[in-house]
Amino acid sequence: RRARATSLRIRHTPDRHAMPDVLPLSAARDPARFGAKTAALAALWAVPGVRVPPGFAIDQSFFRAFIEGVLPASQWPERLVHGPERERREDRLSKIRAALDRAPLPARGWSEALDAYAALGAPVVAVRSSALHEDTRHASGAGMFSTALGVRGPAALERAVRAVFERLYDERALTYLARRAPKDPPSLAILVQRRGAATAAGVRFTDDPVRRQSGSMRVEATLGRGVSVV
Repeated sequence: RRARATSLRIRHTPDRHAMPDVLPLSAARDPARFGAKTAALAALWAVPGVRVPPGFAIDQSFFRAFIEGVLPASQWPERLVHGPERERREDRLSKIRAALDRAPLPARGWSEALDAYAALGAPVVAVRSSALHEDTRHASGAGMFSTALGVRGPAALERAVRAVFERLYDERALTYLARRAPKDPPSLAILVQRRGAATAAGVRFTDDPVRRQSGSMRVEATLGRGVSVV
């Protein structure tokens, strides 16, 4: 409890809806709330023999509450994506990221996240983006968003969550979204998973992206945690 009190900057906000902001990974199956990446991993929990690292997911509405409570509407992602290119330049985006970094996180959702982290046993975790426009049929978002590895403790968890959120306000990420002109407002859910001790790691594509063949899988891996591959 002492670590929580000293490490957090939180903002008290009205209750937005009856649904919780944070769910166990196994229950986070709604891609509209938790993104396609998280929803796919949640579905794997029901597959016999598939071992998914335990964790929890933070609803994209937490991100929206955060930015909408801090930034003017002109700086919300959808305005930047559909607006003139000059609004997506790094000199302007760096000021937005600085404003987010100074602002407190919404109290209710962050309290739920800390409780979920404590329920895992406060282990070393990976904090991963799960954007609504990431890992979809029309846009993979590969390399556009952020993952933090080796995160341990409430203070480090908060820093990692902020870093994932702020990565959406990156010139490259917003330009990527602008080229795809999403109809829905861009938003980010967050996936937090216990980190495994890996001697080798990588990615398996169930459809080979190089040969562009359905039914042909491709594996790319390396020694260690797979950072150079992902």
